[in-house]
Amino acid sequence: MSDLIEHDPGSPTAVAAGCTCSPVLNKDGAGTAGTDGRPRFVCDQDCPLHGLAVLKQAIENGEARIVEGAGPERDLPAEKPPTIH
Repeated sequence: MSDLIEHDPGSPTAVAAGCTCSPVLNKDGAGTAGTDGRPRFVCDQDCPLHGLAVLKQAIENGEARIVEGAGPERDLPAEKPPTIH
């Protein structure tokens, strides 16, 4: 994903390290193909490895970007939407 993120969201190694992102939505860390061919991940905004605080730092460093209109989040609770990047 980036130098800032050691394990991809939802991967077995990330989950073992405390990741709370969905393994199902992230295809066990493989992500889904974005329109630019790069993997896209659905992240729990409170995840200690991939949450908003980490994403903010990655965006500031040019290592991540927010993807508008992204897809597979339809079964997630509305009160805590995921970040997709």
